[in-house]
Amino acid sequence: RMKTYLITFVIHNSRRSYRMKRLGIYTDQAMFFSNEERGLVKKILLSILEEFKETVQGLAINVLKDHVHLVARLQPEELSDFVRKLKGKSTHLYKKHYHITKEFHLWARKFNRRLIENTDSEIRAIHYVENNHVKHKQDKV
Repeated sequence: RMKTYLITFVIHNSRRSYRMKRLGIYTDQAMFFSNEERGLVKKILLSILEEFKETVQGLAINVLKDHVHLVARLQPEELSDFVRKLKGKSTHLYKKHYHITKEFHLWARKFNRRLIENTDSEIRAIHYVENNHVKHKQDKV
């Protein structure tokens, strides 16, 4: 049976803790999306969701300067594989658009997920995702 999840993933190197800085884990420049890049990434992610429409229902998506929120309905056992494919294919299409030929990581490895257990929670999650740019004081794309 399909279940609904709030899925969040972040841009590679966008979030750094004091400990990471102190240990020198990340030495390269942090990356953040411009509004133009946010629009492009949203378009890319929506096109990939369309490819998965037989097995995944995308209910809401918002691309922010350093992370993505997605509400999606799918089989629980397919969640990790779907997110891996979504991140991998979007990285490939992003690199292609910007003619990036070197090794490049667009997304951090991990992702967060929260199971949405009822219709009221689903409605709240969709509203949260659709309006998350306001919380972060960013333009809607």
